[in-house]
Amino acid sequence: MITAAQRIKLKKYLKGDYIQDVLKKLAEKNIVSKSGKPYSDKMISHVFNGRYTNSLIEEAIVKVYTERKDKSDQQRRDLNNLLGIDNDIDPDDDA
Repeated sequence: MITAAQRIKLKKYLKGDYIQDVLKKLAEKNIVSKSGKPYSDKMISHVFNGRYTNSLIEEAIVKVYTERKDKSDQQRRDLNNLLGIDNDIDPDDDA
């Protein structure tokens, strides 16, 4: 189950458009509901918000989060390199 603390961290990279990417990840692995149909947007949202537990959906959510975070981190490093800024600065540091 995704906890409230985890959800806060996940929301940094999973804005309102994450559900379609999660559904794509599930489709790539042929993961469907018990009825054999793709999971609904609502189910993905419920799992993300901690209302339901589903380890396969949670795994897909984490995968989308990781991909988006990695892309953002790479973009930050590229920009820092371009601007001559030290890449050791932690982007999550609010200082």
